[in-house]
Amino acid sequence: MNAITTLINRIPESYSQPLGVEKAMEIISSLLTSELRKNLPEEGARMFFIAIELGRFTNSSFVKKSGKSKQSINKYIQLFLRYEYIHLSEIVGRNHFYEIDPRFLILTKS
Repeated sequence: MNAITTLINRIPESYSQPLGVEKAMEIISSLLTSELRKNLPEEGARMFFIAIELGRFTNSSFVKKSGKSKQSINKYIQLFLRYEYIHLSEIVGRNHFYEIDPRFLILTKS
């Protein structure tokens, strides 16, 4: 819902046409991408897009998809957790399952 409020606040008052779904998705995607680039280093943003592709992931699946070391992946996961871009959804044995915050799922469609 915050994305919708932000979107509405960014529409110029002189805009007199209905805002279509495609245009709204484009604007929201742009806002989310800007937020990522502001809060994450370039490599962190690239790694987050890999996490978005995975959707729900463990450290192991993230290591396999990214080709990075386990230590590097842990650093990124902690960064994503700090900004609440992902959340811990389940622990099964030693596996921690993370999920992307739903507001970022729109980026899978761009």
